[in-house]
Amino acid sequence: MSTVVREPAEQSADAPAPGTAPSRRLPAELLTYVAAGLLGALVTFGSLQLWRARLDVPFTYWGDAVAVAAHFKTVLETGWYEYQPLLGAPAGQTYHDFPTADNLHLVVAHVLGWFTSDVAVAMNLYYLLGFVLTALAAVWFLRECGVSRPVSVALAVLLAIAPYHFLRGEGHLWLASYYPLPLGLVVVLRVLRGEHVWGRGRRAGVLGLLTGRGATTVVVLALLATASSYYAVFVVILLAVAGGAAFLRDHDWRRFVGAAGAGVLLVAVVLANMAPDLLYARRNGPSAAGLVRNAAEVEIYALKLAQLLLPVPGHRFDLFERIRGRYDSTYPLLSENPSLGIVAALGLVCALAVPLLRLVRRSPERDAADPTHRSRTGTIELLSLLVVVAFLCSTVGGLATFLSFLTSSLRGWNRMSIVIAVLSLAVVGLVIDALLAYLARRQGWGTGVRRGVAVLVAGGLVVVGYLDQVPRAYVPTYESSAVAYAADEEWVTTVEDALPEGAMVFQLPYAGFPETPSVNGVFDTDQLRPYLHSDDLRWSGGGIKGRSTTDWGAVVAQQSPPAMVTNLAAAGFSAVVVDRTAYGEAAGPVEQQLVEAAGAPVAESRDGRFALYSLLDEAESLDENNPPDAVREVAEAVVAPVLPYAGKAVGTMPGPTGQPDWVLPPGSEGIVLDNGRDDSVRLRVQASVTSQPGTDESIVVRLGDEDVTVALTAGVGVLDERVDVPPGRTLISAVSPNTVTLGGLVVEEVGVPELVP
Repeated sequence: MSTVVREPAEQSADAPAPGTAPSRRLPAELLTYVAAGLLGALVTFGSLQLWRARLDVPFTYWGDAVAVAAHFKTVLETGWYEYQPLLGAPAGQTYHDFPTADNLHLVVAHVLGWFTSDVAVAMNLYYLLGFVLTALAAVWFLRECGVSRPVSVALAVLLAIAPYHFLRGEGHLWLASYYPLPLGLVVVLRVLRGEHVWGRGRRAGVLGLLTGRGATTVVVLALLATASSYYAVFVVILLAVAGGAAFLRDHDWRRFVGAAGAGVLLVAVVLANMAPDLLYARRNGPSAAGLVRNAAEVEIYALKLAQLLLPVPGHRFDLFERIRGRYDSTYPLLSENPSLGIVAALGLVCALAVPLLRLVRRSPERDAADPTHRSRTGTIELLSLLVVVAFLCSTVGGLATFLSFLTSSLRGWNRMSIVIAVLSLAVVGLVIDALLAYLARRQGWGTGVRRGVAVLVAGGLVVVGYLDQVPRAYVPTYESSAVAYAADEEWVTTVEDALPEGAMVFQLPYAGFPETPSVNGVFDTDQLRPYLHSDDLRWSGGGIKGRSTTDWGAVVAQQSPPAMVTNLAAAGFSAVVVDRTAYGEAAGPVEQQLVEAAGAPVAESRDGRFALYSLLDEAESLDENNPPDAVREVAEAVVAPVLPYAGKAVGTMPGPTGQPDWVLPPGSEGIVLDNGRDDSVRLRVQASVTSQPGTDESIVVRLGDEDVTVALTAGVGVLDERVDVPPGRTLISAVSPNTVTLGGLVVEEVGVPELVP
């Protein structure tokens, strides 16, 4: 590691270290930011071909972008995103069961709601704003690294239109809004240089606290931690390395403690953002299936060096497109196709080569004679250290794999690619400045010539980066989105006209939300699309899976249509919507029985995809033919059944009866029975019990607080027991030194009345 120039002891903590950055004249600096913002906006306009877009239609209207739009609509309607009564009916959508710390973007959505009530306009504006904000933030980081103004502007624009930005798009809008990341890396770089990160300004009193390095550190890290838990974790790792490296170099405990304090602040703000979710889980128990991550996914969604260096998928030049296409079609673990683009890829190669080049000793005389050269090379080495650490953390089989032994909550380590992109672009900038300085000395260029050449080089960088980083495939399909958006608007208007205000609509087929695989090309987020166009209807889709009060729809969807119609009508639903595309060939038989039970559909979408079946007559008939108490009991049993979920270490596999077999290894948590009601429920629990084959023995099955002895013959027995399940969570576990399998487990409520249709 090269020696880095440090600020004198008597200098203010806010003063830049000599030689670590170019001179900062305020008017010129402001012009640099203005140029980056304007150029970033212009390049974004061309990259996305915005002259073809409609701001009042989501640029992307499929997949996760629909869920993002639903977040925006919830915020615009309710002020925040955690609860939406119009989804997951009748309980509503509670996003506490899908914990996240990425609240900054919802705050921005709330602010945008002061100016517009249109969901699509708000979401599109924020997506576009992210490009400009990224360019502005990148300028600050690049200038802190010591990159010249023209080159900083060019590289900031390239970071704004990084392939990562388009690949994430509106579907992963929180990740695409990575503008706080360069700000956080400024703090990392200062720590690695051994600079103050907690100093106060030169003014006395409160103004000194508000204008010093400490205030900057607090604001930057709080913004980053509120924007993304992923980016916060990445920066915490780099802070730890930076603090440790600086301490080994300088042996300064104060700087090390300052770095540790920055890391603690990041973690604390992340936890503060997640506090409502954590408190909800503590009060109600964790969701069994809301946020499920497999440790192996850490390597499935990891980086590979080849992916970073190869051209972007769908490159505009045929040769590059074929090279990338061959790789993606031949090699495993595509990992969301990360790519840096040619400019950042060159920076990555330089950063990885620095340890080798460092073996060749530089001239001490030249370092002493040229402090600017010393600053550039020193900063390149520091950035290279961060690049190597970032890559080692996120590559397949890297440090993230070892972290997954502790937690698998963070699986997408390929997202470190944008961190590598920021650092690599800074390396490129410093290398270019060094080459220009060398040429200026050799050719004897004057100040005007040097500036002119720098501007030409910067312009060339933008052109090359634009052509390389922005394939035509990245342009959203505006026309098809507009057609689909208008079709949904028309269909939902038809549904609203056919039903009373505030009616509940059950959506078929059932699809768990979120993160359920698509069926027949229909995404799990498609169930949210009607809500985006509805003002007061309540939809069954969109409840966060993992609790009985949201997963009840899976049980009802498996019932025969006559039973389904009766139960839904008793539960207060006014209609059933059938998505024929999602059902595929099964739609015909299902609808035939629905017609027999509820009559012909009262409305169909223009394209024939959706059919609406009214339950209003059935509900009226139930009220006439049954006591109100009986209808209420059935309704409660329908929308809040007691459902089984796999506890820790419990596995499931297909059983011969169509019901899953539950495999309980020794010491497993057991099967969790979730009772979402306020009162105890009487259940009948039935299952075949299998233990060690070929033995005659008995086994104890624990149902909550009750122990039931099941006799086994040749390792097989039958469990058939009635038990009262209190509100909350009750465990079914097996007391055995061997693995126990419960086959064909049936959990049904006892004493539910039968209704007369």
